[in-house]
Amino acid sequence: MGTLCKTSLLIAYESFLEWKKDYRIWIVFALTGIILIRYLYGIDLYGFQYHTKVTPFLLPLLFTDSDVANGLVKMLLLLGCICLFSNAPFSSEIARYQLIRSGKRAWRMGKSLYIWAASFVYIGFIALFAGLFVLPTAATNDLWGSTLKDWLTDRTAWWPYADQLVIPFDVIRTLRPAGAQLLTFFSAGLTVCILGHLIYLVNLLTLSRFWGVGCATMLVMIDPVIHYFAYTWLQRWMYIFNPISWCSIELWSVVGSGKPLVGRNVMAADLMILFLLNVGIELVWRRERTMNIIFEE
Repeated sequence: MGTLCKTSLLIAYESFLEWKKDYRIWIVFALTGIILIRYLYGIDLYGFQYHTKVTPFLLPLLFTDSDVANGLVKMLLLLGCICLFSNAPFSSEIARYQLIRSGKRAWRMGKSLYIWAASFVYIGFIALFAGLFVLPTAATNDLWGSTLKDWLTDRTAWWPYADQLVIPFDVIRTLRPAGAQLLTFFSAGLTVCILGHLIYLVNLLTLSRFWGVGCATMLVMIDPVIHYFAYTWLQRWMYIFNPISWCSIELWSVVGSGKPLVGRNVMAADLMILFLLNVGIELVWRRERTMNIIFEE
């Protein structure tokens, strides 16, 4: 068992080493940075003009749920993670060598560990980039800052500066930024991990890289549509069946008793989905023809 875990960790580590020569990864992170600049530059602009400050913990703002009309930053960031895992099950020049030396089980576990680690690296990059981008106007205390306070008291104030950024006012009123950041980091990381494993499983089932990406993209694209229809109280039950909505903590009961989601249930459901996806991957890997997708040209 110890050798299996060690080999799996080594395979996951070698997957990260392949990022150096994978231009697709560099493009994903570059475009993610451009998206963050596009949505956050108004915060700095407002801070410079009115001498206000803002917290550097901005993940709750970036993963706020929104409909198809505006605030699609969450959807764009999740589409970026789909590009990150679009080559699942991660064939490469050394895949045949790794598989022969380590065995199918260790190789599968290593790639699963890679998805877990890469998911939180991606969310960590978003959190770090956003924090550094607003650093010139960042607040030094554990408060949301006067920029968001101004926008909280006057909801029309931010439109000329961040018209496409949806502000989670319930989160700002209820939680401290560090706590909200931590909750969003783990919930968004699990969401990205689910998308990565979904792509992995569907690609193995179909022996094609098309259907996994298609299923994950459809799941992400449905999120703003569900938000549009679930905006009223009568339809809020729809959020329960949409895993992409779960990483938006303004829908959690921790910020209000009338919210449709319970945080601990969300985390438990995320882990259960990941468990089922991993069981599916294990079962599919037992098919002999599954090997074909890894060694296709």
